[in-house]
Amino acid sequence: MATVTKSIGTSSRDYSTITAWEADLDSSFMMGGIYASGDDAVGEIYNDSVFDETFTIDGGASVGLNSIKLTVASSDRHDGTAGSGARLIKSTTTAGYIVTIDTTVSPTTMEWLEISSSSTFNNSGSSSGAVHLGSGSDYQYTRRVQNCIIHNCEHDSGSGRMEGINGQVSDCDITNNIIYDITSGNTSSGWVYALNAYAAGGSRTMNVYNNTVHNTINNGGSGNTYGIRFYSSSGGGCKNNISTSTSGTTTGDTDDYLTAGSGYEYNLSSDTTATGTGSLTSKSAVNQFLSVATGTEDLHLKAGADAIDVGTDLGTSPTNVNIDIDGRDRDSQGDTWDMGADERVGAAANAMPAACHLYKQLTVK
Repeated sequence: MATVTKSIGTSSRDYSTITAWEADLDSSFMMGGIYASGDDAVGEIYNDSVFDETFTIDGGASVGLNSIKLTVASSDRHDGTAGSGARLIKSTTTAGYIVTIDTTVSPTTMEWLEISSSSTFNNSGSSSGAVHLGSGSDYQYTRRVQNCIIHNCEHDSGSGRMEGINGQVSDCDITNNIIYDITSGNTSSGWVYALNAYAAGGSRTMNVYNNTVHNTINNGGSGNTYGIRFYSSSGGGCKNNISTSTSGTTTGDTDDYLTAGSGYEYNLSSDTTATGTGSLTSKSAVNQFLSVATGTEDLHLKAGADAIDVGTDLGTSPTNVNIDIDGRDRDSQGDTWDMGADERVGAAANAMPAACHLYKQLTVK
């Protein structure tokens, strides 16, 4: 019953790929392998080079692991902008999802990783995107995606969904992620959701908190397009999120939020779809973020942003909801919570490199 940490990278690490680390999650200590029942398995990624792979995390149950975490070494984490930390960039045409978390070990967490694609997704009649959280029969196992940057995923053909994160089929915590440029240019009826946690008719607890979503685009067909699509029938909520600049030529809905069901509070939209207590509507993206220029996006909050100091205090539940995209602990620092993944603490802190995160931790808001 120990924490077993294995390094992942191409510079004298335990594993050279994430796929190889995952394949050993069922390696039993009793059979001369790695893990014993009750262990916490941690894969720690290093930014030795860019990862280019697709993988599914679905092991560990046969050994009896207590939890699984895929994380990034603290020295190699991003600073809230693309290209600044450990990266998983799919270079070839992809069908399906880059990452699937389908384990029955609860909780299973992925954090601090940047995920994108330099090619397009083109599967027909099915769904594709960056991250998929499990199968419908395994909804009772908590899967977490937190503090990740997910961007530049484009569907160019087929009628299925295009998604940044699909958490609709499992209990999930989706917190403090930055998601942008999730798009579709196909001429079929495909739908586009940057963040999809919609479980109408299913008993799933979904926590969608403090995410920043920008530039969700559908330029083809008749499918609906939502920056955040949320519905939970058995708990959770959609709070402290920012969703801006949802657009396209599709004849379907084109909204920053699909506001079905309850649980919406303290969200911000650039259109009129953010609903519930404390929500803000018709707030432009350019007034919220340091940069929305294509290729140099910086979705930290800028001085004077409407999202500053208007979120609701979520404390420390679910796990690590208090840790912002730069690693700042909103709870221990006594911050008045902002909406979105970034807790603004001053211009110098937002612009600094990852190695200077300690300075941000000590800066008074």
